[in-house]
Amino acid sequence: MSERLPVLIDPKALAQRKANFAGNLAVNRMERLSTLLVQPFTEVNVEIDFSSEGQRSYLQGNISGDLFLECQRCLEPLKLRIDHQIHLGIVETESEISEIQGTGEPLLVDGNPVKLIEIIEDELLLLLPMYAMHDLGKCSNNLTKKLTEPNIKDYTKKKNPFDVLSRMKTK
Repeated sequence: MSERLPVLIDPKALAQRKANFAGNLAVNRMERLSTLLVQPFTEVNVEIDFSSEGQRSYLQGNISGDLFLECQRCLEPLKLRIDHQIHLGIVETESEISEIQGTGEPLLVDGNPVKLIEIIEDELLLLLPMYAMHDLGKCSNNLTKKLTEPNIKDYTKKKNPFDVLSRMKTK
């Protein structure tokens, strides 16, 4: 296993050689992802194995690390722990995609070398939540700490509009 991740890869050739790589990637080198993070100076650990079954080639592996997003409730950093398994079937044409449906996601290649960092970045972008938020009551500012489960029920209680009349009657 190589301890250094290559920049450009030929997935089909690496699958024939049954190559595998492991190493760390700096998140700030991933332009699209780093703009969405509050602390882009972290690293993710990447382990990649290339294999083939018959005519089909596969890229499998794991991505792990921490990403820091901005909580949409309190605007403070939110740590998102990543531990993601990759299983990509390498295809050259769109008609081959149906052949790998049950065994993973397609990775469409055109015969030219592919940037490994772009594959990893795409996988990480797909893992991001639509709205990053701490669990209810876990935010750092006072407003969101007050909105715990028991307090939310207090806000949802409806007042009887005739309570005013009952108070007038007793006077």
